[in-house]
Amino acid sequence: MTYYGWEQLFGNKACIANVIRICARYGNMRILEDAYGINMRPLSIFALDTYTETPPERLLPKEFDYNKYGESDKIVLAKIQKAIAVIQFKIEGEMIKKHPEYKMDDRLLLDKIDYEHGTIKINGKEYALNDTNFPTIDRNNPYKLTDKEQELIERLQESFMESTKLNEHVRFLYAKGSTYKIFNSNLLMHACIPIEEDGSYTKVTLLGKTLEGKEFLDHLDNAIREAYFDKNEEAADYMWYLWCGKDSPFFGKLRMTTFEQYFIDDKESHHEPKIPYYTFVTDEKFCKKILRDFGVKEEFSHIINGHVPVKAKDRRKSS
Repeated sequence: MTYYGWEQLFGNKACIANVIRICARYGNMRILEDAYGINMRPLSIFALDTYTETPPERLLPKEFDYNKYGESDKIVLAKIQKAIAVIQFKIEGEMIKKHPEYKMDDRLLLDKIDYEHGTIKINGKEYALNDTNFPTIDRNNPYKLTDKEQELIERLQESFMESTKLNEHVRFLYAKGSTYKIFNSNLLMHACIPIEEDGSYTKVTLLGKTLEGKEFLDHLDNAIREAYFDKNEEAADYMWYLWCGKDSPFFGKLRMTTFEQYFIDDKESHHEPKIPYYTFVTDEKFCKKILRDFGVKEEFSHIINGHVPVKAKDRRKSS
């Protein structure tokens, strides 16, 4: 079992906002409230009071057969989603500015909004926004939380960290989990290994050390434990980077385009390019090198990882 889904317990507000937004997006708020005892009422009240306009259809929760909501509930969830998304973008912006080593300045978007023209410039290209109603964003200081947003996220942080069931589940992950696992001559990873365009390992700096390949994953495993057991703030910040950073072995993409998918209709801006690992992983020589470097016998061994793009899987089936 590899680590995944534990980031919120370290009190990282960016991770907490992401968890809540995704639950609102997919209509799974009951998991937070019923299973983990997280009080969502303050957020609901804030969202309804702050975002008074009728939410656009794109923010309505995605539904599955097992999880039905009435129309009024959908509207509440849509407003919760927008409210927590804006809070998320603000907190993430401050996180990016705090850690220039993450090299994520391209994700600083709130200060790129042109409210007069209803546009935003991303990577040198201007896109039309489908929504510019952001009542809590200060145009002169767009990443600053309002007093109400600050109070709200602090209450949510406390609720997450004090959840008995969440703590129980995270302790289980620490007891059983690791950044990778070798079992029955198979190498298991959640997503990938950071790789450059030429197939070489990416050198990643974490907690004062610059490492690559297996050494980086081993160092990362220690950092994850420091974040939880030692309450290492820098390591805890890195938990958020693991969710969406381009050199994260748990992500595997160059960027996460949540803002674009919410507020830009042009689907070109939604693209999340995969890192080169997913090209090289179909090459036999490359895979054998990975197995050797991780001390796995090449014969009758496999690399088993997640996040394999659907299109890549379909391509292999048809070849």
